[in-house]
Amino acid sequence: MVSVNSKLAKNIGRTKKNQKLSTVNNLLCTGLSITAIACTYATIRAISPFIVSSVSAASGSSFQPTSIMWLTNQSECERSGRYWYDKQCWDAEHQPMF
Repeated sequence: MVSVNSKLAKNIGRTKKNQKLSTVNNLLCTGLSITAIACTYATIRAISPFIVSSVSAASGSSFQPTSIMWLTNQSECERSGRYWYDKQCWDAEHQPMF
């Protein structure tokens, strides 16, 4: 009888340990799932303006020339890849979402 009771006590101890491990594993899986969903959402939100702008750029209507006020002389303007016209620096590929 003593050996049966000791085996039963060992099995009960193992069952409690397995339940604790199972609970920890479930919590870790839940946490990782929530983190993965949050990261995916943040990535999509960060990338979506670039996807939208590249689609609208393909239509050709998203870029509009605009004056760059902080470039006040012709050499700085042309060095930055823009063009000088009528005493102003112009950017031919300015996006309205800028």
